[in-house]
Formats: sequence, C-alpha cells, structure tokens
Amino acid sequence: MSPMVYIQNGTGAWSGINLNGTEIFGLEVGDSVTVTGLVDEEFSVTWIEGLNSGTNLVNHGKAVNGIEPYDVSTSLLTSSDAEQFESVLIRFNDVIVIDENADGEAGPDEGSGGNRNFGEGILSDTSGVGARIEYQEGNHDFHNNWLFGQDMFGTSVRIWNEFSSVTGILYYSFGNFKLLPRTNDDFQGMVVGLEDDLTAEKFNLEQNYPNPFNPATTINFTIPQQADVKLKIFDVLGREVADLVNGQLEKGSHKIKFNASRLSSGIYFYRIEAGNFVSIKKMMLLK
Repeated sequence: MSPMVYIQNGTGAWSGINLNGTEIFGLEVGDSVTVTGLVDEEFSVTWIEGLNSGTNLVNHGKAVNGIEPYDVSTSLLTSSDAEQFESVLIRFNDVIVIDENADGEAGPDEGSGGNRNFGEGILSDTSGVGARIEYQEGNHDFHNNWLFGQDMFGTSVRIWNEFSSVTGILYYSFGNFKLLPRTNDDFQGMVVGLEDDLTAEKFNLEQNYPNPFNPATTINFTIPQQADVKLKIFDVLGREVADLVNGQLEKGSHKIKFNASRLSSGIYFYRIEAGNFVSIKKMMLLK
C-alpha cells in the first residue's frame, strides 16, 4: 500500500498538496523537496501524480524550519472555504467529542446490514459546528472502537472527551472533509470521564449535527436517570411533523437519527421532555 505523503510551501490556504507515485517512498517528515508533475484530481482528491520516473522528485534533505499547523475552527470543514485547506496541516483547539461514530451508533462495525463504523468521529469547538476526524489513518494509538475488542488496546475516544488541541492533515473522501491526525503527539490535553460526570449530574440536549442538514441529522441528549422521554419535531407554525421518541429510556447518552426527506426546506424546532426537564432547539433543513 502506498504511503500518504503531503507537502507544503508555507502555511494557510492553498499551501499543501498530496503526492502520488513510487518516488515518494523513503521520504520523511521535514524533508525539503522539489517536485515536478501533473496536478490531477481523482474522486475529488487533488494530488501531483506521475512521480514514477525517478527524476520528478528531488530530496534536498531536512529543511531548516518545519511547518507549523494552521489554527482553524471546526466550522471550516463544512464551509465553502474548506477546499482551500485540503492537504494542509491544520489544528483544532479546545474541542469536545460530540459523536463517537460519525456513521452509526457507538461501537464496532458490524458490516452490511448492521451498525457501520468506518473509524470516524465528530469533534466540535466553541463554534458548535462539528467536524469529522478519521482515526484509521496515521501512526497513532487513538481509535473509536471500530473493531471488536479494540477497546482493550490503544486509547478509546469516547463521547464528551475533550482535547486542548488536535492536529492533522485536512483530507477529502466519500463526500466529506475530515482531519487525519498523524501521530500521538497530534492529540494534546485529553480529558476523559466527562460522559460519566454529565450523565450523573444533569439533563442535556445537544445541537443537532449536521446543521444545516439535508435530509438527515442526528440529535444527541443525555438523561441522568431512567425517565419517560418525548422528543418531537415542530415546524415554525408549531405543528408537530415528527415523533422521534415516546417512551421510557435508561439513563445515559442517547443518539437519535432524524430523516426529513419528506419535509420542505425551512426552520424546524426539536423539543424534548424528560421528567421535569424541557428543552427546545432550532435546526435548519436546506434542500
């Protein structure tokens, strides 16, 4: 399998690109190189291809100064500016895990017909906008338990865990921009155990993700005790358009998928009742 190699000629927008070809073997982090080749795009991934002749890449040895990560918000990954930072070393600061598994329920991948887990989670900073992080790539020990028994090894990343910063390469695949951390040092200031503290102390209704959305989104909430829970969706006129939960749930964190394919674009509200706890949040459907 060919390694993933990225180069940058500075920091910030449009400064990085992916390399493809046999000449990349043997390169190390910090090498200064000159590259000649064709810039191409395949499956929406931009790279310099054709580095196979032995003459298109010149390694000048270690650079005097390395590349510092560029600080961005998690909201960048869902904005129109994201493509400018593809293949660039970026850093999120003061983030929290808002979804252990971006593509299904928390826990291992069960294959076709079961729960899917492709090794991706969701982080969010103070912007409140989630961004995907890919755990399967890179040479580090962090994971979201995409394999059975994986929680016995490495470092499991759970919902409500916090990091003072997470650094990585911005990558694009399967319709999503995502952060690819490289080594354990890219994960700084991890705080664990927040899920248990939150579960034990209070009710909590999170902002749905993604938001805006089309046509599906996820609503996360936490209840500190077993309770009768009602979770409903309303339009701007106060009319109920969906009944997502209506029954008794165990204490802990819960994740509910909402598919609005039959609804029109616009503002909607989701309302939770759990015992004496009531909370309402707004979301936007954009088709």
